[in-house]
This record gives sequence, C-alpha cells and structure tokens, in this order.
Amino acid sequence: MKKIYYILIMIIVAFGSISVFYFYFPFKFKSEPISLQSVYTISPPRIDGYFNSTEWAPAFNITFSLVSSRGESRPGELYILNNNTHLFLAFRILNEDYDGPPSGNNDALSIWLDVNNNEELDSYEDIKIIYTSATPYLDACHTGAGITIYIYSDSNYGGSQDGCAAWNHTDPAGWGTLTFEIAFPFISNDIHDLNVSRGTTIGIDFEYESPGPYLFIAEWPGDSLKANEWAKLVIA
Repeated sequence: MKKIYYILIMIIVAFGSISVFYFYFPFKFKSEPISLQSVYTISPPRIDGYFNSTEWAPAFNITFSLVSSRGESRPGELYILNNNTHLFLAFRILNEDYDGPPSGNNDALSIWLDVNNNEELDSYEDIKIIYTSATPYLDACHTGAGITIYIYSDSNYGGSQDGCAAWNHTDPAGWGTLTFEIAFPFISNDIHDLNVSRGTTIGIDFEYESPGPYLFIAEWPGDSLKANEWAKLVIA
C-alpha cells in the first residue's frame, strides 16, 4: 500500500511541476513563426492579375491552406520577389468561386504588415487591400488600439497611394483559381509605407474575405489582430 501512495505522490508532484513550468515559461511552448523571404530580381513580373509562371519562376514560394472558422478550406500559393525598391506578391486561391462584378459582392485580400517587427498591432502601421473590383487597390494604414480596428487610406493622413494591384479569376461562371498580384514600395516618401531596407525582417499576415451567399473568411498564417502569430518576411 505504501508503494502505491508513493507512486501517486510522485505523479502529483510531476504534474504540478509541469503545470508550473508551463505557466511561468510559456515561451518554451511557442511555435516557431513561418519564415518567408522576398527574392531579389532585376526582371519583376507584370502586375496584371494573370499569373505567368515564367515571370514568377525566381520567386520564393510556399503553399498553404486557408481555413475558415467553420472549418472550410481553400488551398493557396504565395510568391514573393523584390527589385531593390518594391515588393511583388502573387497570392493565389486555387479553388474558389467567382464572386466579383457584376454581383457587387467584392472579395478582399488584406495584407497586414508589422513594420517594426515588434509583434504588436501598432496604430498607423501599413496595410494593403486588394478588392475584386474595377478599382482593386487601397494603400492604407490602421489604428491598432482596442478591439475595433479602423482602416484609413494613406491619402487621408498626409500620405499617398503607392503601388498597384490586379486580380483575375480563371472561371467567371464557377469555381477556379483566384489570383491577386500586387506591387508596393518598401522604400518611399510616405510615412505610412514600410520604409525599410533590404535585409530587414517584418511581420506579415494575410486575411481573405469572400462575402457572397456563402461567406468565407480566413486568415493565414495567424489572427490578423495578433501580430505575434504572423509570418516573418525577410526582404532579401
């Protein structure tokens, strides 16, 4: 009987030690962030929404899954390049229904950027938004205080609309590949843009929303309101 008591006591002590370690040293259990990098090129791709595999061949690329809170999943691809002044990104959703004009239910891809890489949602940091509309691009910034996030055009706060974007869907009558292409400066005179040098690491996150009759909202790789869950992008 004493032996049984001894074993029970040891199990309780071990469990307590693990619990204390977990609560006082949570950083030990934090997963490593996804690492991305932009590859330098002297021949940047055309930003027209029509994905050209030859133009994007030199790019860093990664596959992923967009998973909504309801458990729906969409496969995706991301390609990243830079030409010493601008970042070029192609974000592709490989199995998505068409919901652009003329339905009026524009899809939107938001690219959240943690400029100083401090893993916090600081006010007036950079955000780029691409809509499946005739005027697809918004160069913006946001306030990060509190639960409610307000998004403002850079031009409303002394900045300008820097960069461009385009989109295309392979089957306007049904399901196919939805491609977003975007270019924007990481060096500019706009205080709301990145304004970082090559070799810098920033945080980045993607949020996709397809309103339509079948609402689909997903974020990758983390929660857009939790910058400590975002990927790390090196501007190589």
